[in-house]
Amino acid sequence: MFAAWAAFRVGRDDLVDAILGDLMRRFPHAASVYELRSDLSAYRGEYADALRDAEHARLLEPSRPAAVSRVVRMSYAARGEEFADDVSIAALRRFPLSQSVLWAVGKGCSSTPQAHRVLKTWRDAVQDERELPRVVRQLANAAVRGRLADEASQLYRDAIVAVNAGVRTTVATRVLEGKGAWAAIEDLADVLDSARVPFFFAAGTALGLVREGRPLALDGDIDVGVFDADFDRESLCELFRTDSRFLLDLNPMSEKVGLKHRGGSPIDVFRYFERDGKIWHDGVFVRWDNSPFEVVRREVNGLSVPLPADADTYLTENYGDWRMPNPAYDVFTEAPNCYVHWPEYAHMHLLREAFKALSAGELDVARGRLEGAGETELVALLRQPESSDGFARAGLDDTGAEATVRTADRNGTDSDDVERLSVDKLIERARTLAVDGDSGTAMAEIEAAIRDGRAEQTRLWVELASLVEDADDYEVVRRLWLDSSIKKHDVSLVRSVARAAMVAGDHQTATLLLRKAIVAASHQSRRPLAGAWRMFGWAESRVPLVGRASGTSDLNEPIDPEANGTLAYVALLDAVTARNRHDVRRLVTQLRSQGEQLWLEHVI
Repeated sequence: MFAAWAAFRVGRDDLVDAILGDLMRRFPHAASVYELRSDLSAYRGEYADALRDAEHARLLEPSRPAAVSRVVRMSYAARGEEFADDVSIAALRRFPLSQSVLWAVGKGCSSTPQAHRVLKTWRDAVQDERELPRVVRQLANAAVRGRLADEASQLYRDAIVAVNAGVRTTVATRVLEGKGAWAAIEDLADVLDSARVPFFFAAGTALGLVREGRPLALDGDIDVGVFDADFDRESLCELFRTDSRFLLDLNPMSEKVGLKHRGGSPIDVFRYFERDGKIWHDGVFVRWDNSPFEVVRREVNGLSVPLPADADTYLTENYGDWRMPNPAYDVFTEAPNCYVHWPEYAHMHLLREAFKALSAGELDVARGRLEGAGETELVALLRQPESSDGFARAGLDDTGAEATVRTADRNGTDSDDVERLSVDKLIERARTLAVDGDSGTAMAEIEAAIRDGRAEQTRLWVELASLVEDADDYEVVRRLWLDSSIKKHDVSLVRSVARAAMVAGDHQTATLLLRKAIVAASHQSRRPLAGAWRMFGWAESRVPLVGRASGTSDLNEPIDPEANGTLAYVALLDAVTARNRHDVRRLVTQLRSQGEQLWLEHVI
């Protein structure tokens, strides 16, 4: 499946079709196979086929949130709002704590009555108010799309109170890093230039191209502008609907054309219009103005990209001192050219940012956001959380791992046995939560245990990586990996994180990690087990290993367009850990033919 997903991410549909055909013959009851075929049909604009495969996946594994979320999304695309709204509510009743299902439910919500149904259904299904922080963003999204901005604000107030009281939650940050943003820019230029639609890269994307020569890794999306005379929303929607590299992701509250690129990058295409001597474009709750500007083509990394001609004036109006990187910059509240046209939503936005900051432990940032929103009572409520046992912060009560530790200590049990028991209980609980559709909570609890330095870190890391289902999950693992002080030469540990990167389509990071694991494995004196990577043996003989290795450790570089080449490293790691010298020699020779040299000298 990793091979098929890799090919899907880079648009190699010929490989996807071939691998899917093989998988369906070998594993006809695997829900993940039908989920991928559903996604492939969705990008091809074949929504009825996508819905059929999603429903098939759900029938095979009724408790699988990934299948149910696809059923919800494709119901809106293929069957219409009235039918899909009922499907959405049924899914919410079954999976009230699944983030993927709730995102699908929230994004499908486009009316006030449906928003009320969503909120009521969730409150009826979940009685414990401590669960709200785990899904508050999804519920608030449904509320605000149903024009219930005040109710969305109240949801965030309640979530902030819960987090301040000690409820642990993790908020994934949407970033372009690892999502093939440069490939998305190339494909956007190809589609719009071929259709003779004049356009330009705008806002944060223009900032990245001008200042860095590439999209900003920490930007959340790709911004495109089309002047009013050339902006025809229906024509643009049809243009991208018929191109299999893009999936429509429209917002009922905005006229912009929302897209998702095959590699995972979100894209917004804005209408730029002239009024009172200024050039404006609208967001959902704010609008920005600029001095009139011309568009010129500039060469960036070998690609001709359209940008505002006077880039300095344009970027200064948007960002002030644009030459100085500021990852915390909020274009919705700090931009000098920003004007609010929906105050209730703007208030909710500040509460949302405060919730995210508080969840990340950034108390001062949270206070600042709340002060900007005029939430004086919440500002007074916030306090530095008291230190407590890691498992308590992860949300376990006295029936969980923490109680096991205390009881064992009183009975004089060896501390190593206590740690093992507690980790076993934590992993068992995480797996139960994942089966029940609450993988977000499972990941939060495992992450808390890792950050608190519990014993058996490798087991916890492997378990955390196994819960990764999408790019948001992977972002949690990636940031934890960067923050962690654990010794990162353990083959099983590195392998598990590489697996998470592959699931999310970040093949460059996966390649770098796999190289590390290969070198480490080749220096081990004992013979480790080959492990789960043996499943790639069949793929290695079917997928051409034509990937180009970048030879760089810069994770901000564009992902190799031939991402299926990652399988070469998977196969080599499998051969090295199994001490299969014949396969090692064959694969080393193959990688050397692709330009790999120095690091391979360390392999056996």
